[in-house]
Amino acid sequence: MTIMAKVSPPWVYKEKITITNVKSQAIKTFEKETDSDGVLVFRLEITENDLEDKLGRNIVKVEIPDLGVYGIASFHVEEGVEYWSGTWSGVFCCVLENKAEDCWEESGKWEAMVSGTEATIKISGEEGELLGTGRGIWGRDIGDSISFCVSIDLMENPVRITGTRVSTNSVEGT
Repeated sequence: MTIMAKVSPPWVYKEKITITNVKSQAIKTFEKETDSDGVLVFRLEITENDLEDKLGRNIVKVEIPDLGVYGIASFHVEEGVEYWSGTWSGVFCCVLENKAEDCWEESGKWEAMVSGTEATIKISGEEGELLGTGRGIWGRDIGDSISFCVSIDLMENPVRITGTRVSTNSVEGT
């Protein structure tokens, strides 16, 4: 089960946030995200038992001690949304002005938020730097296709990512 919470007004920072449950004081750390309205959004993944036992008041406390930011946010349980993540790697090549080809290896992580058969994806480098974002389709059943177009900095054309859902909790692609 995934809990989505929004904290308003938004705070601008790049550090990670610490989410402290008001009732249980259990600490979890996540990176912040900002929605299209500029509101801080974070997610907390828990089991249903944790929700009943620890978060009965539907309130979490957001603390960023290094920046002196403290806030209280109510949350709602977002049904039907899945969060997927994994790693990627590949060899990239370009043709230089002198017609020579330059190739290099890169790798990193990806995260996708899936609702039904629609998904958004975020691709990051090895150091966690955001390389690109995109939208696409995500198959619900085993054997269904996944497909994304991702805009990546420094590339003229978007990258197409395709693959298949190979099990209930696994996808493979290129």
